[in-house]
Amino acid sequence: TVSDTEKTRFLQEAKAAAQLNHANVCVIHEIQDQGEHPFIVMEYVEGQTIHTLVGNGRDRSLPIDKVVDYAIQIADALLTAHEKDIV
Repeated sequence: TVSDTEKTRFLQEAKAAAQLNHANVCVIHEIQDQGEHPFIVMEYVEGQTIHTLVGNGRDRSLPIDKVVDYAIQIADALLTAHEKDIV
């Protein structure tokens, strides 16, 4: 079960995230509050999980150019969130 505080926080964060419009942020189509089970309906994004991308072996590394590319995409999305006072 989810406490009222957790539920309220979840719904607030979901509404804030729904305000974002950025290529590197999933589109939120709907936010639902079904009693004890609030949920978000978001766009399906094809691709790999971080686990698949990095692997689970001993050498869990990515080429530096990929790391820089991902870091730039993440930073750009965070900048958009910051500009909307979300983070």
